[in-house]
Amino acid sequence: IWLLEKLRKDKLWEITATIKENFIEIAKNSLSNEKIPFTCIQDSTQHYVLHIYSSSQRQSEIIKIILTNCQAKYIVHQEEVRL
Repeated sequence: IWLLEKLRKDKLWEITATIKENFIEIAKNSLSNEKIPFTCIQDSTQHYVLHIYSSSQRQSEIIKIILTNCQAKYIVHQEEVRL
């Protein structure tokens, strides 16, 4: 299984996170510093929704650390796009 994980190609993942207002600047700055693409939307409460895109396992690990430090709630989707 370990060998299969190492040989598996990275795929595009979308992480959708909800972050409270007092952590949003930390999250945005951290993602920008790591050059991780994201979009940010403010919802009707004092929360923000981030759509974060990860194309490698290394980026996914960094994103998880950032979101954990910002007390975010998140879900992960694998993107399968065919044009």
